[in-house]
Amino acid sequence: MMEKIYLDHASAMPIDPRVLKFAEQYLKGRYGNPSSLHSAGLEAKRTIEDARKKVAELINAEKETCIIFTGGATESNNLAIKGTALRNMGKGKKVTASAIEHISVLNPMKELQKSGFELSLIPVDSTGVDRCRRFRKTQGDADQRYHCNLNNVRKQRNRDNRTY
Repeated sequence: MMEKIYLDHASAMPIDPRVLKFAEQYLKGRYGNPSSLHSAGLEAKRTIEDARKKVAELINAEKETCIIFTGGATESNNLAIKGTALRNMGKGKKVTASAIEHISVLNPMKELQKSGFELSLIPVDSTGVDRCRRFRKTQGDADQRYHCNLNNVRKQRNRDNRTY
C-alpha cells in the first residue's frame, strides 16, 4: 500500500498532542453551554473567557472583547470581510482580492456586491502570485480595499531569493 501524503494542512491538520490533552477534559466530562446559567455552563464560560484573555495578551490585543472564537476558517473569513467592509462603508465600497483566492474569501465579497460594493479581482502571474503593482493600480483615495491571501500567509521566495 502506498504511503498517504496529505498536502492541505492549511485547511485541516492533525491536532497537536498538547492541545488534545488539554481539550480532552472538556470533550469527555467538563463540557457545558457557556450561555447557560447552570454550573456546567458557568464553568464553560469561565474557561472560554480565560482563553480569550490569554489570546488577547499573547497578541497584544487592544481589548479582550476583540477576540472572537469561531468554528472554522469560513466563518472567520465571513465575519472579518463582511464586518470590516460594512463597518467602513463610509470610506468607500470597493473590495479587492486575488483572482485565485479561496472560495470562503470570494463568496462574502461577492455577497457584498449585492449591497453595492465593487469587487476587483487581481490577476496572478504564471506562478500564482499577484504582483503588488497590480494591486496598487486598483487603489483609490476614497475606497477601502481588502487584499486577502488568507490561505497563503507564509512568506514566499521567488527565484531571486527575494521575499514577497
